[in-house]
Amino acid sequence: MKIVELNLIDFGKFHNQIIDFSTGLNVLYGENESGKTTIFKFIEGIFYGFAKSYLRTLRTTADYDKYMPWEGRNYRGSILFETNSNKYRIYRDFISKEYYIYDETTGTDISPELEGYSRSNLSFPGEFFFGIGSELFSKVFVIQEDLLSMEDQTKEILQDQLTQHSAQALESFSAYSSLQYLVNLKNEIGTTKAKKKPLGSLHHERENLLKELESLEDIRKEYKISISQLRALEEERELLEKEFSLSQTQALFEERSRLESAMNMKNNLNNEIKSLELEIKTSHLLNTVSDEEIDQYISNLHSLDRIKNDYDRISTAKKESFQRLKKLHSEFHLNKDVENRYKEIEKRYVKNKKLSKRIQYIFFFSILPLLMFLYSYYSGQINVFYISLVLLAAVILAVLLLFSAQKKLKDEIKQKTKSLVMDYDLPKLSTKELLQNYMPLHTDASSTSEYTLIQEQIEDYDLRIDYLIRQEDEKTEELRAFLFKIDKVDILTFEELENLKNREKSIIETCIQKKSLLKQVESEFDFTRLNYLRDLKLEKKDVEKFETINEKVRDNSTKISALKERISFLEPKLEQLLESTERVEELNVKIEYYNDRRKGIELAIESINLAKNNIYKNYIPRINKMLSTLMSELRGEGAVFKMGDQFNLSFLNSSDKYISEESLSSGTFDQIMILIRLFLIEEIFKDEFPLILDDAFIRTDQRRLGILLDYLAEISDYRQILLFTCQQREKELLDNKNIEYHYMNL
Repeated sequence: MKIVELNLIDFGKFHNQIIDFSTGLNVLYGENESGKTTIFKFIEGIFYGFAKSYLRTLRTTADYDKYMPWEGRNYRGSILFETNSNKYRIYRDFISKEYYIYDETTGTDISPELEGYSRSNLSFPGEFFFGIGSELFSKVFVIQEDLLSMEDQTKEILQDQLTQHSAQALESFSAYSSLQYLVNLKNEIGTTKAKKKPLGSLHHERENLLKELESLEDIRKEYKISISQLRALEEERELLEKEFSLSQTQALFEERSRLESAMNMKNNLNNEIKSLELEIKTSHLLNTVSDEEIDQYISNLHSLDRIKNDYDRISTAKKESFQRLKKLHSEFHLNKDVENRYKEIEKRYVKNKKLSKRIQYIFFFSILPLLMFLYSYYSGQINVFYISLVLLAAVILAVLLLFSAQKKLKDEIKQKTKSLVMDYDLPKLSTKELLQNYMPLHTDASSTSEYTLIQEQIEDYDLRIDYLIRQEDEKTEELRAFLFKIDKVDILTFEELENLKNREKSIIETCIQKKSLLKQVESEFDFTRLNYLRDLKLEKKDVEKFETINEKVRDNSTKISALKERISFLEPKLEQLLESTERVEELNVKIEYYNDRRKGIELAIESINLAKNNIYKNYIPRINKMLSTLMSELRGEGAVFKMGDQFNLSFLNSSDKYISEESLSSGTFDQIMILIRLFLIEEIFKDEFPLILDDAFIRTDQRRLGILLDYLAEISDYRQILLFTCQQREKELLDNKNIEYHYMNL
């Protein structure tokens, strides 16, 4: 495969930037922040869409946001590449998450024709053309100076690739995928302690059922005993029924008992009906008011609730407005006081400045008397001397008086300034700073307008409150008139009125039911026979015998009913016992099934690991030989390096002891990791996929860099190489060695 052209339409710092590559070795030079990393991230993004391929849901990596265009809203680009003598162009729009694969010869979209194509799989182009996922592509085909060490996941993927390559007879076999699949299967089954997994859930359910069965065992015993007791009582009842013959005496006795019970019921019903009729007659609600009046009463109750809510709301609003009015009033007087005291200080400050000017003027005019005094003193003119002396004394006196007045004025200014600062918690500044920085607040027109508006609001609130009070009085008067009609004093709530209304209706319905029941009793029983039966002289022994047997029958029936009720209660428990027993048997079968599956999975994992270890023996000697040969050339002396099946390195020092990779210098370690990557690429990926190196030789010295460039030049005969660097020494070495390459300055 060969990348022919990159078209960075809008990607990172680039806008409408086209970069062409040639076959073989390409050197891209650029200083830091010139966009080298952005270019190869563009290549990865076009092929794989920055999609996290290991997730079921579509999520992007951090690079998706990192390489958003610096300018413009578009986020897109395309790559033209050649593989198997065919040219293809992949166009991707990162915003809409859409991509298209075009046949460059025909210009048609061939995406749907490719095997395994799925529009939702953003990584499809890279997975199809490279045959690997984005993780392996960025970790193997892109070699960066700061990402030379391989993570554990990368090592496992590379091991799997080597396993597939070595096991040519099993082309569809993936040890890594198979092990991952088996481990996932094993984890899905879980252990007996993992309650959320199938095996643990089944164990937990079986333990709970076994505990439940222990408690249900006592119920089964009780059920058997209850059934046995029920059969014995039923046999006893059969014997009592045989002994219980329906003689004439017993029949008459039973008839008299029934008639006496019915007579008692009739008398009770008559008494209850009389009491209910009296209560209906004295009822005020149903007799004195109509349904319309009751509805109006309920409406008035609702109106009172609404009036109260409106009153509370308006009162709260009035209170808030009044508080605001007080605040404005207070601020008005407060600002006036500050303004007056400020003006007083300002007035004295101006007066002090005028005194200072006067003193300056007097000093200026004192020069003339002083000159006269000096002239007369040296010339001996007595008259002029005395006149100048008097004038000089007058000037000095005036100056002293002005200085005294100025000092007094300054003290007053200082005192008033200090008082103003303390009273209103102003910053401690000089009088001049105070006058310059703190002008007094004045009540502006907006504050006055707000003051007037709030007064009008308060007056409106008072009118609305008066209206609500009048409404409340009217509704309250209507309520009291209704209560007077039904002989009530206190206001009834809606619930109390409804209960009173329902109670009176219930009394009427109960009275009707009682009368209906009385009529039924009178029609069913012939009470004229009661006196006759009472006059009959029943023999005492017959009655006693009847009563004794009847008592036994009643006791037997009571016991049978209790036992049947208990048996009815126990039967569902027994069904539950049967179901639980069957469920335990099912659980035992499932648990045995999952245990067998775990054993089989563990055996399969052990077999695959054994097969992997045997396969690793094929490539580890070759890579160790390659490392030792190339590192001997790089070091300029014999070197023996060994790499284990987990890509762990060690080397033989001068004392014939193997030292771990931690003891290697950072430069030597980088060179080894680059060589391992190159070996793995050559060993695993026979297709000539491009190789990208980004500042991978930063810690490599000049001599070793020359050797590595020779090796890269050799590889570039059949594999395209994109070498990104921030230094000129690669170019200089390639020129000195007359190695052919394509150079680009970013």
